[in-house]
Amino acid sequence: IRSLIAQAFAPRIAVFASSDANQLARKLNFPSFFHLIRPFGELIAKPVVIRNSKGLSTTIDNFNVHFVLPPDEHSTSTTDAYSTNSPPDDANNIDTLLRHSLVDSRNELRPSLGSLSNLFLHFFQKTLSAPPLSPHETFSHPTAGIVVITSRTPSPIDTLSSLYRAGSALNNGSLAAAQRASPAIDREYLRFYVLIHHEGDDYDSSAALFEKMKRHFGLNCHFLSLSATDAPSPDQPDATKIPMPSWISPEEEVNFSKSETYMRSRDIAAIQLMVREMVSQSFIPYLERTIATLNTQVAASRKGITNRLFSASRKYFASSGLLRSNTPSPPTSTSSYDPETGSYDYRAQEAQLRKLADLLFMTRDWNASYTIYDLIKRDYLNDKAWKYLAGANEFAAIALLMAEPIGKPLSSRTVTEHIDPVIDAACFSYTSRCAALSYTFRCLLMSSELLRLQGVFGTDNACKWVQYIISKCHNNSVFCPGLMLERLAAAYGSYANAIQACARFGEHKRKFAFWTLIAANEW
Repeated sequence: IRSLIAQAFAPRIAVFASSDANQLARKLNFPSFFHLIRPFGELIAKPVVIRNSKGLSTTIDNFNVHFVLPPDEHSTSTTDAYSTNSPPDDANNIDTLLRHSLVDSRNELRPSLGSLSNLFLHFFQKTLSAPPLSPHETFSHPTAGIVVITSRTPSPIDTLSSLYRAGSALNNGSLAAAQRASPAIDREYLRFYVLIHHEGDDYDSSAALFEKMKRHFGLNCHFLSLSATDAPSPDQPDATKIPMPSWISPEEEVNFSKSETYMRSRDIAAIQLMVREMVSQSFIPYLERTIATLNTQVAASRKGITNRLFSASRKYFASSGLLRSNTPSPPTSTSSYDPETGSYDYRAQEAQLRKLADLLFMTRDWNASYTIYDLIKRDYLNDKAWKYLAGANEFAAIALLMAEPIGKPLSSRTVTEHIDPVIDAACFSYTSRCAALSYTFRCLLMSSELLRLQGVFGTDNACKWVQYIISKCHNNSVFCPGLMLERLAAAYGSYANAIQACARFGEHKRKFAFWTLIAANEW
């Protein structure tokens, strides 16, 4: 569960590909270059090293990124798909997927007490997959872009420049017009430039073009050499099947082509190397610089934060020359919140702080992320920015729970004073002030599963929140009530594994049996 949550809220990288790059992908049996590269972001080939807020290097074994299509005018609307109850189409698509999973796992042995069934894991992952682009969560905003051409692209430098402008503006318009259309979305982010060389073409010409790219666009460039211009047949010795991406939306997975796609092993290794180098050599340093800059220019100016957070990282980035003043200056008005659109301008201090907290969450710096979420809640409350407030409370709770090591039970005081109140506040804002029950469901689904891992006091509250889901907040999926009843039974069943349960709370065997029967009846 912890790994799924960390991977669900991974950084998003927008893909801008030229027409001939998309044509090459179609020859390899992919609809576009975006569909070709998307599976390679789900797990980076080797562990990545990230410098955390204390200036210490942290190794992450399961780091991933989400390659996404660029936002357009429709997707950047301030009215996102989670603004009301879960859309019926989404629930129907999840039901379709779960029916397939149920048929595929009909011979599966019954899981042990408190364990996670494959059906629930699939349901959990699809609930968190492909969230809509929303102003209040920079998790859904692109944090970088990849610009792709091939050695056969006419006017390659001009094409790269036009693709760059396409990433900065809607419909190739001006950046100012793009920001007026969606002021909550920051479109100035890192670009990574890729030149695809066909091995049948002249290598010297491609190498000369690549050097020209580096002179124009800097060192964030990669030379990708592909050996094939068509898809191999499955019976070829070097043909390797490309798996379906795990983090696609329920709708896309339902409509996903059942035909198998293969690539040559050499080309797969080349793309994996490109993604690995892009993440470790360009993207991670960019994230570290952005976090340090936001801290110095925005967070450090806030009362009580200067000496509590990032002091070591500030020293590191200042001494290495990486700290640059590239954060946009916030508007000078006392409040940048627009109640008509329900969003802040991306340059506003409140939006920049939320971006900082989300970036820290993406880099798995849970404690620092919690500190920033907790810091900005008062601003959102004063501005009556209810969805921003609910989101800050939601991820403050999630970050705090993710920071707790497994096997170290939470104390009763931690649960009652620091975790329970923010979950309750997030649910109240989402439900009563925003009419966003789907966000409430997401918050409680993640919180209850994380609480269940944190000893008897966490398990006690997990049972409470799962019962709340069952009674008031389940989505429109016909599978949801049965799955939630199973999770409630599993939560009571896990009391027997808690060290302090027997003496103070008992093992709750009768409650486990009762809710297991209710779940069986629901199925």
